[in-house]
Amino acid sequence: MLISNTIPISMNDVIGEVSFVIFFCGCNFKCPFCQNWPLVTRKNEICKVREIEGVIEEIKSVKQYITHVQATGGEPTLQGEAVRSLFSRIKSLELRTSLDTNGSNPEIIKILTECRILDHLAMDIKAKLKLKDYSKVTGLPTKIVKIYINKILESLEIASKLDFVEIRTTYVPLILRREDIFEIADFLSSYLTKKKHFYVIQQFIPSKNAPDPRFRIGKPPAVEELREIAKRVAEKLPNVAIRHIGGVDYM
Repeated sequence: MLISNTIPISMNDVIGEVSFVIFFCGCNFKCPFCQNWPLVTRKNEICKVREIEGVIEEIKSVKQYITHVQATGGEPTLQGEAVRSLFSRIKSLELRTSLDTNGSNPEIIKILTECRILDHLAMDIKAKLKLKDYSKVTGLPTKIVKIYINKILESLEIASKLDFVEIRTTYVPLILRREDIFEIADFLSSYLTKKKHFYVIQQFIPSKNAPDPRFRIGKPPAVEELREIAKRVAEKLPNVAIRHIGGVDYM
């Protein structure tokens, strides 16, 4: 596996659960506000090849404190076989698995579900699923975005059938308006129908790692603004939360 670092104990990555988090390197999106840009570009000083069994030993050391192991990134589905092998080992430890993805590789999600080794899916819907909107938020040309939007729709169909799902949108005020979040929520209402289907609005945090200098400075949107947006979204969806620097709040 080509990964950067791990977080042994996280209470903020799988909603309502405690997880061990693994950051996979590489990504097929070029989001201008990305906090993990060194992972996207696979910087040698950050990204290292690790054997699965070495990471499994780390997981074993905290097994009693966690419920899930999450593969995030970057975009972990670009290393689909590594994720499949890792998740198979996790399940043998009687732990649950979580995949955090941009939704562009439904084939990998399908394989994991068919193998019965995926317990939690966290998936980004970064903007309205329209060419210009998704091009702006992913940093990709529209001809590529057109392909990915169809892939994301496939992934949403798979997600709608799973029991434990988070669909996430990071509220980046320079790119998204409040109205965009409301439209996304309307669209998701036919997909998020189960008891543990969550829509999570995430606080954008400026980062020195962002490839676009505009997103390296400034203040994050206020938590109170996120709450106001989420309260209105909660009129359309049953399970809504905000994830911010201080944790997770449920509406």
